[in-house]
Amino acid sequence: MGADCYQIYKVNCVETSDLAAIKLAINKVLVTKRSEYTEILVFRRAVKRKDETVNDYEMRLRLLARYCNYGDKLEKEIERQFVVSCGMVEVEKECIRTDTLDLAKVLTMARGYERTANNLMGLRNPEYSSQ
Repeated sequence: MGADCYQIYKVNCVETSDLAAIKLAINKVLVTKRSEYTEILVFRRAVKRKDETVNDYEMRLRLLARYCNYGDKLEKEIERQFVVSCGMVEVEKECIRTDTLDLAKVLTMARGYERTANNLMGLRNPEYSSQ
């Protein structure tokens, strides 16, 4: 424990040797409380970057959704955010035509379109395929 942490311990912890109690007291001081509303706004503003793969974007959405408190609606929220902000018009069109949509289907669709776009890039630009 460094000097700064020891000062936090001295001020905030009752004389105890219980490690769990010490961790809890120090975490109350050091860990800032997250605003669920702010976390949801950050999640809603997440847009797929041009250089980001479908898998990377899905993982980033999962990480951003950690503190949104979506509970059992997490997969549906990630699915909706993905479709709205992936920037893949073909995926958006296919999702509009599909009645029984879930995250797994959306990701499978998006990966297929991503793979197709990469293959076409390789056909049109031979230097791209060799990389």
